[in-house]
Amino acid sequence: MDKNCVKRVLEKLPRYSLTVLWAVLIAVACLVDFSDMPDELPAFEGMDKLVHFLMYFGLSLLFIWESRRRGRLFATDGRELRLFTCVLLLAALWGGLIEYLQSLTSYRGAEQMDLTADVAGALFAYLLYYIVALYRKNNHHEEESQS
Repeated sequence: MDKNCVKRVLEKLPRYSLTVLWAVLIAVACLVDFSDMPDELPAFEGMDKLVHFLMYFGLSLLFIWESRRRGRLFATDGRELRLFTCVLLLAALWGGLIEYLQSLTSYRGAEQMDLTADVAGALFAYLLYYIVALYRKNNHHEEESQS
């Protein structure tokens, strides 16, 4: 990786402070040993997949919001494809890294379905953003045409 690329990433990092914070919280939650905690929380089969889905749904929404808060909500050029790609890569790479780190512990294990739930959460976050952005864009055009 060239030095300019690393420099550009580091310069943009403060812009994504909430995303980074949420990613760190996900890592802590996924890598801490909870075996000493009482089993008082109500659980159902697949609850851990729902938790993975929601964690990465939130991570992706934060990333999208922090990416778009200084610009237009919906861009008609190639930036939407780039945002979509970044959202999926963020979820897949971070989720994959955490699953790998879990496989190195004695108290956790890596599961392909956890990674699938991570990426599904990211996909749904982007889909929600896309639908809201299209709705807002269409309403904006209707308001302009009525003026």
